[in-house]
Amino acid sequence: MKKKVSILVICAMLLYSISPAYAIDYSGDEDYWYSVCNGRISEDLIASCQGFNAYLIQKANNVENSMDSLDEQIAAIQGDIDALYDVLHDIQSQIEAKDSEIQTLENQISELETNISILEEEIAAKEQDIEQRDSQIKERMVETQTFKRTFGFIDFLMGATDFVDLIRRFSIMNQITASEQEQIELLSADIAQLELDQNQLEVQKEGVEAQKAVLDSERNDLAALESYQNQLIAEQHEKEADLMDEYSRLESTVNSIRNSMPSFSVGDGDISDTTGFGMVVSGYRSAGTWYYPASFGGARHSGMDIAGSRGTPVYAAFNGIVAIAQNITSVEGTKNPATGNNVMIIGTVNGTTYAIHMLHLQYNSITVSPGQVVTQGQVVAARGSTGNSTGPHVHIDLYNLGSMTVEEAYNYVRNTGNYTFGMSYHAYGWECSNKAPVCRERPEDYIPY
Repeated sequence: MKKKVSILVICAMLLYSISPAYAIDYSGDEDYWYSVCNGRISEDLIASCQGFNAYLIQKANNVENSMDSLDEQIAAIQGDIDALYDVLHDIQSQIEAKDSEIQTLENQISELETNISILEEEIAAKEQDIEQRDSQIKERMVETQTFKRTFGFIDFLMGATDFVDLIRRFSIMNQITASEQEQIELLSADIAQLELDQNQLEVQKEGVEAQKAVLDSERNDLAALESYQNQLIAEQHEKEADLMDEYSRLESTVNSIRNSMPSFSVGDGDISDTTGFGMVVSGYRSAGTWYYPASFGGARHSGMDIAGSRGTPVYAAFNGIVAIAQNITSVEGTKNPATGNNVMIIGTVNGTTYAIHMLHLQYNSITVSPGQVVTQGQVVAARGSTGNSTGPHVHIDLYNLGSMTVEEAYNYVRNTGNYTFGMSYHAYGWECSNKAPVCRERPEDYIPY
């Protein structure tokens, strides 16, 4: 069975940005190139439209670099805000401690004022007693004088039965006045003691009020610091909001660039549906799909590794179109880019659309380019050890895209630069044994080795 699809053309920069040199200055007339490169184009425009798409990808990458810088600035400001909040919380803790001390002193002042009031009441009561007793003495003295003038005093004395009784009666008259005077003196002494106690409480109250005044001043200073700290935090939050607004604006710009990239074709080409998968590379399976061997640490592994001699030819497993052909590094054992040099081919096998991604290819060994139609068994590269690799091998990922057309899958990779079709790299939950396409297959179940 054969399917006709448009042979789409795209630049070779889909996953990692390189700084290309353009023969055309697209920046001055983007609208023109958008209109020219959308739809069917003539062969003489292929290079220009490839360059325009490369220019747009680089433009999006540049904006993303600016977003990375904004990310760092936002993270730095958020760190500053966290530090400011730490200081604020310390100030608030100090204010709470001052408030507690002030409340304790206010309670002491209130207690002292109560005790002073009690003493004042006692002093007033004692003074009233003295006034009453003084009045009583004066009344008795008047009565006594009257008593004496009416010979009552003499009659009282003369009424004695004997001399002893006479002396006793005379003493009683004197003792009445002396006793009352003694009571007044005792009351006066009590008043003096109470006034002394009152003065001591007043002095104590003044000392406590002085302590409270110091705490009030310190508390006011802390409140001023708290206000200033809140102002600093508000200013940093405002800066953070401005940066996040700018980040959102740039994010929209990137999405707009990537989503509006021209889609063009140059005539029709025939990509035959393939019956069965062909070999990718000769060698032996050094690591299987889903997990590395225990000797490798047993970590999650998304595909199959075929190890062998460096430079061994790598073939197209089925008829298809090249979506990715990246000859970007000669470095081995690095995680950036982890894929090393890599090729992705999209095609149909027995009526189902698949994408096969081959990684860690030898530097300068790739013989195909994006948009190129290949046939099963065609040499596309050679085995290497570039990227995150510890020895010569080809890592193979196989994506089952179900009923997605080859053109749809190709355009998805071209427009998004996402070579995993939205799946997690380690394929947790994306195994075809767990879900329907789009999903990841075990290459060893399909590809001979």
